[in-house]
Amino acid sequence: MVSSGFNSVFPNKLGYNVDANNGANSIAIQTGGGMNVSLRGRLQLRAFEVNWLRTQFPNTTTNVQNNVRMGTGVIYKF
Repeated sequence: MVSSGFNSVFPNKLGYNVDANNGANSIAIQTGGGMNVSLRGRLQLRAFEVNWLRTQFPNTTTNVQNNVRMGTGVIYKF
């Protein structure tokens, strides 16, 4: 997956680049999973869900961003 940051402010070692036409493209990797538990009939419980997203947009250190998303919920199938 390719992600794009356009009309953005990216930090650099000299400060921030605030050019209105500044943009960057990056390779993005996302993976994750979870578990649903059936309760009764069409009702389920999402016991957990975890996703990890890595991007490589410019910053002042490693140019890598790691994001983790966790969730839980109730599912009703129509």
